[in-house]
Amino acid sequence: MTRARDLADSADKDIVGTITVDGLTVAGNVSVDGGTIKLDGNYPTGSNNVALGDAAFGSGNLTGGSNTVIGREAAYQNTSGQHNVQIGQATGYATTTGSYNVGVGSQALRFNTTASNNTAVGYQAAYSTTTGTLNTALGFQTFYNNSTGSYNVAVGGSALVNNTTASNNTAVGYRASYSSTTGNDNVTIGMDSFYNGTTGSDNVLIGHRAGYNHSSGSSNVGIGYDALLQNTTASNNTAVGYQSMDANTTGTSNTSVGKSSLGANVTGNSLTAIGSSALLANTTSGNTAVGSNAAYNNTSGRVDAFGVNAAFNNTTGNYNSAFGQQNGFLAALQSNTTGSSNAAFATGALGNTTTGSSNTGVGVAALYSNTTASNNTALGYQAGYSNTTGRSNTFIGDAAGNASTSSFNTYIGKYAGKLITSGEKNTILGSFTATKAAWTSAPQAATSCCRMVMVILSCILIQMVEP
Repeated sequence: MTRARDLADSADKDIVGTITVDGLTVAGNVSVDGGTIKLDGNYPTGSNNVALGDAAFGSGNLTGGSNTVIGREAAYQNTSGQHNVQIGQATGYATTTGSYNVGVGSQALRFNTTASNNTAVGYQAAYSTTTGTLNTALGFQTFYNNSTGSYNVAVGGSALVNNTTASNNTAVGYRASYSSTTGNDNVTIGMDSFYNGTTGSDNVLIGHRAGYNHSSGSSNVGIGYDALLQNTTASNNTAVGYQSMDANTTGTSNTSVGKSSLGANVTGNSLTAIGSSALLANTTSGNTAVGSNAAYNNTSGRVDAFGVNAAFNNTTGNYNSAFGQQNGFLAALQSNTTGSSNAAFATGALGNTTTGSSNTGVGVAALYSNTTASNNTALGYQAGYSNTTGRSNTFIGDAAGNASTSSFNTYIGKYAGKLITSGEKNTILGSFTATKAAWTSAPQAATSCCRMVMVILSCILIQMVEP
């Protein structure tokens, strides 16, 4: 064995081969060219340990084995912990019995004591973790304040930085779940997603600033840029799309799918909006809109709208149902603003109605020109098409009452009274009845109707008197 003092007889010493010394102090540099530095694996009593750095394993009480520590005061207090890898200044400093931990970065896992199976990579990653286990933290100060929380994944600078005792969270992105403290079972992906979330649990928020101001609400799903941006305490919401439900604060049990859908809703509950800008201006509860721009301008009205632009202009009208998209004709109830209790089924049905109420239009362009009239019923293609202000009419059949603009009329049958424009309190029964060009006034149509009724009554009387 060569003693250290035997090497000190000159300032420079070139050594070829292997040298074993009982002690070595170097003032200056040590250069190893093409060889290997082997550090004895028994420090001080444990087996297969490697330590490199001032005061690494500094407590001198190590009995654990198979640890690798590099850095000043790395794993300083380790006693019986084993199979740990700690690289960086004061990394894993307080670890005593914790095992199978990986800490890479200055002060990563700094206060870990007995916890095991943690991975922390980055400056002060998982800095305050003491007993929490099976956590993964990657990034600058990720998971910084965690103490006892377990089964968490934080990836990105300052992700889950304020988590303390919560478990089963996944945060990916710069400052994702930044303020979360005790909320459990959250998944947040995207820069500043769930930024102000504190105690909310069971949330899934994916996208830049998704659920940004969320605090204590639970069981929400927000996917898309700014989805559920202002949500605070509300729960059970689903928002998918760019700025979907971005103004919602306390409204609960809502479903919003599409760009800007339910964009202005703040406190409304139990709403369903599917389609770009569906129910965009809505502020009340209980509405359903399916289709791009369906019920776009609705604020406080109660409405069910299905189809592109269906009930587009409805604002405060209540109990309206619109089924039919804009396609050649206006969408069902597209122009309605304050009219209530209307039902429109098919493209163009009640398309121009604005303030009329209690109308029913079933069929393409049924009651299409109706504006302010109320209490009309039209069933059939373009039935009651030209009616604008006439009220209390019943038109049943394709193009029945197509040209009528009056009130209190009943036309039943295909093309029944198709060419009649004026006259009230008329009843026409039968297909193609009163369709000739000459029958354009109500008295002629009424006479025809009376004749037909008399024939029917005569047949009935004959049946009654026959033995």
